[in-house]
Amino acid sequence: RSFVPLVGPLTGGSVVVVDGSGFMDTMTVLCSFGDKTVLARYVLPSRLECVTPAQDGEGYQSLKVSLNDQNFFDDGMEFEYQRLARVTMLTPNKGASEGGTFVNVTGSDFSVRSWYHRYMYCRFNLSVVEATFMSAHEVHCYAPEHEKGVVSVELSMNNQQYTYDGVQYEYQEVTLVSVSPVGGPVKGGTVVMLSGSQLYASENTGLYCMFGVDGIVSATYEGSGLIRCTTPDVSAW
Repeated sequence: RSFVPLVGPLTGGSVVVVDGSGFMDTMTVLCSFGDKTVLARYVLPSRLECVTPAQDGEGYQSLKVSLNDQNFFDDGMEFEYQRLARVTMLTPNKGASEGGTFVNVTGSDFSVRSWYHRYMYCRFNLSVVEATFMSAHEVHCYAPEHEKGVVSVELSMNNQQYTYDGVQYEYQEVTLVSVSPVGGPVKGGTVVMLSGSQLYASENTGLYCMFGVDGIVSATYEGSGLIRCTTPDVSAW
């Protein structure tokens, strides 16, 4: 037998899909998580669904199945109960409505095992994107496209249940109005001034200009919606 997901929060409520054989559609089909037993939902002769009960402490609990409320099959399956992850800060906490902004998510109790099994996701309002584990206190994700406005960003450790901390991220309509000058030598070195709306200095992640696909260079904020950067060498392109 096998099951997914392998992890869930201490508060319970995770829908666990158990795959095996010989399951029957009766009122006595049960799942046990440690010493706590819950009714299972029959799906197919080869599949059941169980909702995890809450537990008092984190760690692994044996997952067993019974077809008669008496005999439980022990196949060595273990479900990991995790402490509730928390999101406390986003850096930056704003970005373009076109999406693609790199966002550093800070918080606590982020699980490397959840990331390894590809259960870790960031949710911007209703849009979900994969997250990358950095440490128990840091996760990276890229903001998806979204209309202008403020949304909550939450994190999941099992691709089901999300945090509910309400940390907000603002989508802005960033507009580039002009570039001066509009040309320069392929060897680079040309100082370029960009002007537009919602252009501002980033205190934490830096400010950059991108020329083409790979020509990324540092930029400086000059105030009043002006950005200054120097063209890279593109002679090898």
